[in-house]
Amino acid sequence: MALTITRELARLVSPRFLSKIEKRPGDPCWHWTGNKFRDGYGAFKICANGRAVNVGAHRLSYVLHCGLIPEGLVVRHSCDVRDCVNPVHLLVGTVADNQRDMVERGRSVGFPGETHPRSRLSSRSVRFIRFLSDFDYTHAEIARLYNISPAQIGKIVRREQWAHLD
Repeated sequence: MALTITRELARLVSPRFLSKIEKRPGDPCWHWTGNKFRDGYGAFKICANGRAVNVGAHRLSYVLHCGLIPEGLVVRHSCDVRDCVNPVHLLVGTVADNQRDMVERGRSVGFPGETHPRSRLSSRSVRFIRFLSDFDYTHAEIARLYNISPAQIGKIVRREQWAHLD
């Protein structure tokens, strides 16, 4: 169940949230000492509408200190420390921004782009797909050229996939 974190909700849970932050001497990160998701990001349990829901601690920290997270955006870490909840290290951006950060900082796992064993496109093809999209070709028309789905074309054009290419 997705839960929208409002400023009111963040303020309500603020004392409990703040009690789970460790600030270490000489370390600019604020480390989350509470529960964590399997991937190492902080998890904070909130009871809403009669159900307990885990939300990302970094997301809650962003709302508490910076404001609402605009719809469709994610909270990114400038420090690359998954358990960090320091609002100075948190910024919003798109999924593509987050993926580009991952690639640029050498945190990507596997094979980016055409080096992936199942890739059916080259970097050149992806750039051409984006070019065609800029000139009002439909996703369906472009998809037929490359024998992939229009949904895949949409993800490429929106930079949800192949985000590492300009």
